[in-house]
Amino acid sequence: MKTYKQISYDIFGKIADPYIKKFNNLKSDLYKSGLSYSLDEYVSVIIFTCFLVFMISLFVSIAILLLYIKISFPILFSIFISLVSSLVCFSIFIWYPSLIKKSRSNKIDVSLPFITSYMRTIAGSGVTPQAIFENTERFSTNKELLKEITKINRDIKLFGTNFITVLKSAAYRSPSETWKNFLLEFASNTESGADIENFIKISSDKFMKNYVNMLEKYSEIVSLICEVYLTVVVAGSIFIIVLTVVFGAMGGGGNTLMIHFMMPFVVIPSISIIFIILLKKLYPGV
Repeated sequence: MKTYKQISYDIFGKIADPYIKKFNNLKSDLYKSGLSYSLDEYVSVIIFTCFLVFMISLFVSIAILLLYIKISFPILFSIFISLVSSLVCFSIFIWYPSLIKKSRSNKIDVSLPFITSYMRTIAGSGVTPQAIFENTERFSTNKELLKEITKINRDIKLFGTNFITVLKSAAYRSPSETWKNFLLEFASNTESGADIENFIKISSDKFMKNYVNMLEKYSEIVSLICEVYLTVVVAGSIFIIVLTVVFGAMGGGGNTLMIHFMMPFVVIPSISIIFIILLKKLYPGV
């Protein structure tokens, strides 16, 4: 059975081909994001998905406008809605690879202080630079970094590629600039016969310092968000409830019972969920 990617390419591959060059800026992000798409396939998926969104939006909006909402020129309005929906879909697809790339980069960067600390210990035992990566693969718990190290070891063992060449290739396909620079410096130090253990020690200390700084900044952001939450959400809700009670007693409060119900059971929980999502998104490595 064909996958969605294959169906998209079969239908729109030839149509998309003349426009591939216009999407060249996507190539790097798509490659580093780890998505299993070539540029041709991804552009075909974009066109096919936008086409489906347009058709579905068109039929649904026409049905709703004709059956439930009576307006002038429902067909034209439906076409407009469908075009907007397709444009939103297109924008999401264009933005998605860079989002995945950034997410992978953050996860790798957060794990670097710990993985390089382990590499330093291995290097201290006097093993070869190649053996450092082979042993590190067994230790790494970070999925994104594990993928990078596994590819390095795979290229050496299965394809017989030179260790230095593999490191440089891995560096240029990595979504993380920090990991990229580390691999290039590792390759350079190995070629020049420098002290690998000392290099890893310096790198590990630098990564740990950066990680501590990230956590400190995050703790400051959390403190600020907590103050905003307490001031705006908690105190603000109490103020609104008290205000509606006062106006209700004066006979000008309207439907205060609905407000009193909505605040603790709908408004505050909804805003709290937004704050929790925000805190999670801001956490280093997400």
